[in-house]
Amino acid sequence: MSKIETIGAQLKESADVKAAMVGVCAEQIERAAQLIINSIRAGGKVMWCGNGGSAAQAQHLSTEIIGGLRRHDLPPQPSVSLTTDSSMITAWVNDVNFKTLFSRQVEGLGKAGDVLVA
Repeated sequence: MSKIETIGAQLKESADVKAAMVGVCAEQIERAAQLIINSIRAGGKVMWCGNGGSAAQAQHLSTEIIGGLRRHDLPPQPSVSLTTDSSMITAWVNDVNFKTLFSRQVEGLGKAGDVLVA
């Protein structure tokens, strides 16, 4: 298979996965979005976390909530990625462990009614 064919196959596979998600995940995605909306309307915030590539996605999605996604005329909404505090991450992991890194941050920053996306 040529490089072009490989790229085409990978793009098609990605498109197929997204198309399949419509039937399998659309309701869950809508419920998750409504949970986030309800939290923000009630004075809550969204916290995001993840490792590796998911950490990058957490930062990106948090930024979209604050920045307005497609509507930059909207007011910023409260959203924070727990993956961006390098001092907290390195100190906690070095002194305690990695297992409780995000839960420790949620304990310090979160409150009832907030949403955590992991």
